[in-house]
Amino acid sequence: MKSSSFAPYASVNNELREIFDRLGRAVLVPFAAGATTVPKLPTFEETETAEYLRALSMDNIAVVLGPRSLNLQAICFTETEALEQFAMDNPELVKTAIFSGSQDCVLMFFRVQGFSCKACA
Repeated sequence: MKSSSFAPYASVNNELREIFDRLGRAVLVPFAAGATTVPKLPTFEETETAEYLRALSMDNIAVVLGPRSLNLQAICFTETEALEQFAMDNPELVKTAIFSGSQDCVLMFFRVQGFSCKACA
């Protein structure tokens, strides 16, 4: 799912463009390394201003899951075998998933229509 709505700043910032291209309509928040509190969670519309997008480009970025990001969910896999088993058990879900991560953890982002995690609301 591609985001059809970019503030002009995002269209010239390659890293932000890649994130939006991969996650589609997702709420992103700047998150400082070592931060111990969760920042105020904006709406998607509040994140589209050039000022907000500049703030994203200056810090780490956290992805807001759940209803604010159109039911975007994520699973972190720390073992290759677990990811492979999940893929075999959920082939349709894996077809639309987006993977991101490092050697220690692979994040699988996906949307589940008609489901909303109550803890994420």
